Amino acid sequence: MGQLEDLHLFVVVVDHKSIGKAAEKLHIAKSAVSRRLNLLEERYDIKLVDREAGNWQVTAAGRELYQRATSVLTDAQELEFDFKREPVNLSGHLHVSIANEFGHFFLMPALLNFQNRYPDIKLSLDFENHYVDLERENYDLVVRVSKETNTEFGEEIIGTFQHYMYAATDYASIRKLPENLDQLAEHPLLCYSDLRRTKWEFLKNDKVVYIEFQPTLNSNSGQFLLQATMNGHGISRLPSFIADDAEGSGKLVKVLPDYKIAEQNISILYSEKRRLSNCMRIFIKEISNACL
Repeated sequence: MGQLEDLHLFVVVVDHKSIGKAAEKLHIAKSAVSRRLNLLEERYDIKLVDREAGNWQVTAAGRELYQRATSVLTDAQELEFDFKREPVNLSGHLHVSIANEFGHFFLMPALLNFQNRYPDIKLSLDFENHYVDLERENYDLVVRVSKETNTEFGEEIIGTFQHYMYAATDYASIRKLPENLDQLAEHPLLCYSDLRRTKWEFLKNDKVVYIEFQPTLNSNSGQFLLQATMNGHGISRLPSFIADDAEGSGKLVKVLPDYKIAEQNISILYSEKRRLSNCMRIFIKEISNACL
């Protein structure tokens, strides 16, 4: 067996956390997997897996080899994919960080469809909003929403979305909705922020206008603000992907729709120091199609 085959065997063992399950996956004898794992440890003169009875654990050296082996195997598969005329089934690992609420509210169907279409690509998805250093952290791709373009990493803008102001239909039936920003300030305003005082900017008749105010309610959760708005606590400014269903069902109405809010980009970020694998490219393609 060659080195690539041995590395593949090791990756399968770690993925399944069992020599026996790895043997079933590879359709070879358990003893053969154990022997080749021993030979791999002898080759590198280091313990890769502690496999005493009741204590099966990958060592620190094993975890490092696993990370590097998956990268090597992915590169080998990509070479095969690029130069072989016959189609090759895509497989490998893909670790993606996705903007939390955008992922949950909008991308969920596309992500599940991707997993159904490419079952041999092992997806690891983290729903989060914090900054990711693609040069240092173990992520292949990062999906973010922002009004700013990224200059630090490679970026592919795959779509845009709009924010609007919303109020509950019941709220609108009790209180007259504002017709301008001065009247807007008289309503309880719910804000995605942690600031005691904040500002909302708009574009009206090609001019930038704004309102400064003290929010009645602050939160870092769009889902919570959506629920608070539907419960009649005031007027909020929400991304369309969070509020579309509630508006479509008649629970929410738009407020001051003529006051435009700057579009935000939907972007996929990647390290420019690393070649995009076919798994990464097909993920970008599928998610881009979902954002059209």
